[in-house]
Amino acid sequence: MTNNDTQDALDGAARAIQTIQHGVGRALPLVQALIEGRTLQPGQQDRLVGLLADSARAAGSASELLVYGLGAANPGLRVDRDTLPLELLNTSASRTLHAMLQECLVLARELDQERGWVDSDGECIGWAETIGALELGLRCEVFGARGGGRE
Repeated sequence: MTNNDTQDALDGAARAIQTIQHGVGRALPLVQALIEGRTLQPGQQDRLVGLLADSARAAGSASELLVYGLGAANPGLRVDRDTLPLELLNTSASRTLHAMLQECLVLARELDQERGWVDSDGECIGWAETIGALELGLRCEVFGARGGGRE
């Protein structure tokens, strides 16, 4: 993985974590009101559900960026990715999946743009961030880091 890929994954994870913090921070007073037995104002229940849904989506993005984009240990894997022989990393199935993820990434960016899911720098921070983490991780497994001679 190149320094640019690593930095992109780190930046994406930081944006996702910031989204989680923002959503949970805004949801807490609403949850507290419910716990105390207060009735939410019209629209606040939908707002609460939306904040929690956005936070859950961002948590998934952050996890995927850390696990797939930066190579953190995946707590669910029984066979560690680092122990797989090279011939199992670059297979027909893995190259096909990578090509499909690249196509999905183009559509995800388009969707994020339509929905306004972009940060102040114009970076897509919705589905494109999630799919981008998967694409980046698989690209590094299949082809190696950019400039490493395997791409």
